[in-house]
Amino acid sequence: MESIEISFVVQGAIDSSISPLTGEPITKSCLSSLRHFHPGAEIILSTWEGANVSGLDYDVLIRNQDPGAWNAFRPGCGEVKLDNTNRQIVSTKNGLHAATKKYAAKIRSDMIFQGDQWRRHFERYPRRSDEWRIFKERLITCSMWARDPRCPYSRQPLHPPDWVHIGLKEDVLLLWDIDLQPEPDSSQWFATHGIEPPLPPPAIPDVRRFSPEQYLWRTLLARYGPVQFEHRGDLCDYNIRLTELSFANNLIILDLNQFPFVVHKYPLPLQPWFRYYRFLSHKEWEWLYRDYCCGTSASLLARKLVDPDFFLKRAYVLGFSPWQRIKAMTRSLAEVRPLRAQRS
Repeated sequence: MESIEISFVVQGAIDSSISPLTGEPITKSCLSSLRHFHPGAEIILSTWEGANVSGLDYDVLIRNQDPGAWNAFRPGCGEVKLDNTNRQIVSTKNGLHAATKKYAAKIRSDMIFQGDQWRRHFERYPRRSDEWRIFKERLITCSMWARDPRCPYSRQPLHPPDWVHIGLKEDVLLLWDIDLQPEPDSSQWFATHGIEPPLPPPAIPDVRRFSPEQYLWRTLLARYGPVQFEHRGDLCDYNIRLTELSFANNLIILDLNQFPFVVHKYPLPLQPWFRYYRFLSHKEWEWLYRDYCCGTSASLLARKLVDPDFFLKRAYVLGFSPWQRIKAMTRSLAEVRPLRAQRS
């Protein structure tokens, strides 16, 4: 894949705040980084009506009508968190429809590229399983927010990253050319159903049915087979396997050193370091690839047994559950009001 064959769809709001990395506005830095590392690529800026795009370097400009965003937090909790799923769908889908190259990349408008190393990995994994093979070729993505369905911290299956997807244009479009979420039903789903999200804190105030990533992936999979996934905490053996198999067979998950970029909204590296265990690393994705697509389970187990990261993550997972119970108990005790003496 050469740069001249790629259409980059830079989607989202224009971020005019200054990047500490470049000393320039963030979206301007994003576009400049694409020109630097991918000369000859088509750059499509897909943003909103009325956005100030002066001084920005792009080939095609798309001004979308904003579909709006809805509060995803429980009413009365004291905070507002907007769910931008429909905004992502509109700006990405319209940008991809304008792309003219064989390959396409969906990226955030605040993502600053720091290299093109990701291209080395695009054709390195040719083996595929016939089960849940959806894309013609795998899509490149990052490890951030590729949630591990086996990690008890998040308990969220079918949660790939949504920051970046690179591959054949038809494959990226297949992922993003979908209907909008029904709103406000989706953003207030747990609240309107009168149930608590079956997720560890601090997810309790978030009453969305699905995260944006889960809505995207669930909608894709539901076109091709049975998906038994009713809400974002719907964790079972079937959904764990479906997550792992569909990721192994349709994505290539890369770590930051393999795909260097900066998103100032989410500073990297994560602190503390063990927070990375909540996501699937490239090494873990490669294990899934060898297990589900190559059928090398026996040799794969031998590799894991000599890998320190395998045991460190197991220790993190095993140590999480009792710690969470202690935190929940402490929180409950803190919320208990002392009894006041009654007047006789």
